[in-house]
Amino acid sequence: MVGVDQRDRTGNESDQMTSDNVTSNSTSSDAADVLQVRRNDEASRYEAFLGADQIGFAVFSTTGSEPERANATVLPHVEIDACHEGNGYASQLTKATLDDLRTRGVTQVLAQCPYVRAWIARHPEYQDLVSAQS
Repeated sequence: MVGVDQRDRTGNESDQMTSDNVTSNSTSSDAADVLQVRRNDEASRYEAFLGADQIGFAVFSTTGSEPERANATVLPHVEIDACHEGNGYASQLTKATLDDLRTRGVTQVLAQCPYVRAWIARHPEYQDLVSAQS
């Protein structure tokens, strides 16, 4: 299952923010096989972990205060370590990121990352988040 939690500036767990959970592709019950996604506000990214190992991240930033971009979040890049590619982790990371942003009240995503754009195109339930400027 994939969940998003938020760490405070010291790295300690704060109030847990959980997005809709999805099942990982792993059939093992070993915790090292379960992808966990954590929001790291200091680094402006969501970080994907298998056990204690960070295996990827999704960078985010917020837009300015212009009315047409109010409450928008830019997703310029998603990356999974090469040795973990092909396991569905980028998809799980993208879903957890979008779910958490939606939970936080984000209504507009500027999907600059080609992977995120393609993922949203394949998942119509997320297309309401896409800005025409993506």
